[in-house]
Amino acid sequence: MLKGKRSQFKDLLKIEAISQSFKNKRS
Repeated sequence: MLKGKRSQFKDLLKIEAISQSFKNKRS
């Protein structure tokens, strides 16, 4: 259960980083 939550958190971080770099590219 904890492992699943951790991987989910990593996915969230990955998505956040991607959207962040996407914002930087546009501006």
